[in-house]
Amino acid sequence: MRALALLIGNAAYSKRKKLFNAANDATDFSNALSKIGFVVKPVIDAGIDEMDAEVASFRAELDNYDIGLFFYAGHGFQHNGENFLTATDTLFTAESIIRGSLNLRVVLDAMEDAKNAMNIIILDCCREDLAILGKKRSLSTEAMAPIFAPKGTIIAYSTSPGQTADDGLKTDRNGVYTRALLAHVVNQGISIEDFFKNVRNSVSLFTNEEQITWEHTSLTAPFILNSGSYIQASSSKYATFAVADAQYDGGGDSKLTSIIEDLKSHNFYDQGPAVRRFKQMTGASLDSDLLFIIGRNILQAAVGGEFESIKFIENLESRVLPFQKKNGNPVLEGIVFEMYFDQNGLFREDRKGLIYLSYVDAIKADKRFAKSFDFIRDELMPFKPKLFFIPTADETGKSIDVFLEKMEYKLSWREDDERIEIVYIVKSISFEGQIIMKDGEKDQSRFIHREDLTFSRFKLKVAELLGIPPKSLVVHTNIHLTDEDPVQFQWGVKLRKL
Repeated sequence: MRALALLIGNAAYSKRKKLFNAANDATDFSNALSKIGFVVKPVIDAGIDEMDAEVASFRAELDNYDIGLFFYAGHGFQHNGENFLTATDTLFTAESIIRGSLNLRVVLDAMEDAKNAMNIIILDCCREDLAILGKKRSLSTEAMAPIFAPKGTIIAYSTSPGQTADDGLKTDRNGVYTRALLAHVVNQGISIEDFFKNVRNSVSLFTNEEQITWEHTSLTAPFILNSGSYIQASSSKYATFAVADAQYDGGGDSKLTSIIEDLKSHNFYDQGPAVRRFKQMTGASLDSDLLFIIGRNILQAAVGGEFESIKFIENLESRVLPFQKKNGNPVLEGIVFEMYFDQNGLFREDRKGLIYLSYVDAIKADKRFAKSFDFIRDELMPFKPKLFFIPTADETGKSIDVFLEKMEYKLSWREDDERIEIVYIVKSISFEGQIIMKDGEKDQSRFIHREDLTFSRFKLKVAELLGIPPKSLVVHTNIHLTDEDPVQFQWGVKLRKL
């Protein structure tokens, strides 16, 4: 089962005081949904043109999913029985406010028109009292108008009709409603009705019973929001047991099955002979799903340090070519897929085996593998906002800007010994104008733990952390260094797009 979510959080209004937490609400709920298996698209501080475009894109993609979810945090209002979600560039005047806002009916119609089985709409904008904009998110004493959910839809509001809802304090990260959503979405196996009941109880407790959440539903079948059964990979090319290979329990060609079992053994004495047996096989008639699983497990074994698997990937072109098919190369596709997706078909926040990405990158322009790299591109595009590099033929080189601080240390306490050691500390890293690392930012201890590297080793390390082949990464520094110059880089740091 696959689930897609569009989340909009508008806080930085050009014509109204900024909301404290709406942007954080969309960001944090997006991260929470991603962790339970949703493919997410967070949109922060969007103008009306961007909101319209994102809803249209959401509609176009929704046909490929089973579940759709729309979340909005920001100012909302109703007029003549219609609900409107405001954009950051909405002009809050009687003449233009409706024209410059997103009609909720447009979202409902888009989701109802799609082919997916079920839709969820969550609105954190049931507000009144415009006079206290720092704390409330609505623009009308009438609040949001009641709306009926189409079949197979549940609509959740942060308040009951006519109530106000708390945006939280300036010192809070989230509004009260989203804080409750985040607290309960992690609980697996709960029906969606019970999920929202639990949220309602928490919000009531947080607000001393001043805010009561509300839902309208036309669901016709049981549904569990956090079921543990979502698959984020979009492939229709391979069977579910291959995409989420934790579900594979044997079966099929006995020779291939035996190889898979040995590769999954985590035992070098079984894995090495399995790879050697596999290298003796050829033929386009071999089962694609099993070849795909073998590719995945060869990468797993290589990451674990098994020699034959490492040599297989180091000679990637010649090793995968015997398994070429008309619609692509399942072994190659399995190897690359495993770098980005886990055994449940969920996107890896911490990618695996990227040290071997250079061998993949070396053959991406080979036209014989064009269909395989098309497959890889299609699988990774939904996650492009999280990736620094996608290994496809049209992907260009990347660059980062590294700010270094020169430090000089005396090698001896003796006054007559003037020897010094020079070390360059990585203070920040920027990618496409965005700071993705600051020295000490994630280290909560008294002292910052740094790793001693040469500049050449630092470049290799940061390339792996970014998921960019070293040959495709240019590192710009504010101080000119040679490859042997000493560099200190914060230990355990993870590089993430915001």
